[in-house]
Formats: sequence, structure tokens, C-alpha cells
Amino acid sequence: MTDPVAATASDGELVEAIEQHQTELSIRWAEAQDGIVVDRPGFVRTINPEIKVAFANNVHRIRLEPDRLAAAVRECTAAFREHEVPALWWVSPHATPQEPGRALEAHGWRYDEAMPWMAARMDRIEWPDTMPGLRIERVTDEQVHARFVRAMTAGFGMRPPEQHAMNSLADRVGYAPDAPWVRWVGSLDGRVVASSGLMLAGGVAGIYNVATAPEARRRGIGAALTAVAVAEGRGRGYEVAVLGASELGYGVYARMGFREVCRDRVWMLPERSKGTT
Repeated sequence: MTDPVAATASDGELVEAIEQHQTELSIRWAEAQDGIVVDRPGFVRTINPEIKVAFANNVHRIRLEPDRLAAAVRECTAAFREHEVPALWWVSPHATPQEPGRALEAHGWRYDEAMPWMAARMDRIEWPDTMPGLRIERVTDEQVHARFVRAMTAGFGMRPPEQHAMNSLADRVGYAPDAPWVRWVGSLDGRVVASSGLMLAGGVAGIYNVATAPEARRRGIGAALTAVAVAEGRGRGYEVAVLGASELGYGVYARMGFREVCRDRVWMLPERSKGTT
């Protein structure tokens, strides 16, 4: 396991840690689910053939000379198409080349987003006030996990393939106190309304799965679920928390003390439509 990144890390060190965090997690979850990992000097490719969602199939840590880009794109596209999965191509600030768009688009990829990555020193995070009526429960078995998935579905509008991805990973990771994926579900006056998760890799504590049902937003619930995940990471000896922020959550995290340190530009290979070749 990578040593925890120090709270005094520079922005350059944080950017490097975030890329390593993503790459380690991609490899870990593919291996945990009997997926396929190709780790080369030029890139890391991971495929989960049974998980038909883009976030489970990735190309990370891209270090390609310009004259090698086209061949790498062709190879990766063919591998994802062989297993009939959608995929993501992540261009971090350290990736080379920085402008792969033409090569990717020639093989059916499309530009998806520029994802902000935010980081915070755990000792400087603003902790939200306790909200009356909010109960936060750690996922310790399949029954609580089902509520966690229900909360994520309400918050993110997850479809059955995304729900299957969550359930498949949970089956492999398990529910032990030291599990590498820790999850929480929040209930407000007995109704499941929110979720959060923690994944440790690259020397940083990654905050994931923060979702709040639309009817429960703007009440501090997302911040409370985020804080629980941060506290768990701190308890495991980590000094820095990171997260990929959505447009909806960006302001919440900024108010807690997270700040943007980089953006990953992401291209997506859509799932091939039925009947196409």
C-alpha cells in the first residue's frame, strides 16, 4: 500500500497522488472481480467484462509518444469492443499526449467532461453541524447495502447496470471493518435519503458515492455523509482527502474546505448499439 500523502503536499504532489489513486483503484477493482488488467509503460487498461458501465472499464496513466497514440487507441478500442463494454479514457494533467481527441474520435470515442478533482487537509475540514433526525449507518451486510444502493439510485438516477456494478463490487469486497470500500447510508426520519463511500489508494482517502435524494437536498445531508467518510479515512491514518466533484456537489465541498487542484478530461467509448458492427 502506498504511504499516506502528507498534509503539507504541494499541488504537484497532489495531482500525482490523484492519478495514482485512480489507477490503483482501477486495477484493484478489476482484479477483485476477475477482470482484465493490462499494465504497460504507456498506459493501464482495465476491463470488467460483466460490468456494462463505462466507469468500470478504463484507460489510466497514459504516457504515450505522439507516434504511438493511434496504435494504442486502436488496441484499446478493440479490447473494449471485444468484451462489449463502454469505457473511459482519462487525460490527467500528467498524461501525454494532452490532446488525444482526434485519435479517439476516429475510433468512436466522444468527449464527455472535464472532471474537477478537489483535495483537503483533513485537519482543516469544516465539520457540519449534527442534523436532527438524520441517522447515518455503516454498511455491514447485504441488507444495509441494499439501502445504500437505493440511496444512490435516488440521488444519481442509477439504472440497472450501475446498480449491478455496485452489487458486484460489494459481493467481492465484503463488509469487514477493514474492507477497502467502506459505505454509509443516511436516513432522515426513517426514510433512506443519502449515501457516501470511502476508498483508500495512492496515499489519499478518496470520497465516493456521495448522493442525496432530490427532496432532501440543501439541508446539509451531503456534507454530513461526506464528513463521515473523511473521519474514517483520518482514523486509518490518512491526512489528505480527495474527491471528483459533480457540478451539484462542488459548492458543498468547497464550503467544507476542499479546493480544486486539477481537472481530468474524460473521453467515453459508448456501448455499441444493438445491430451495429
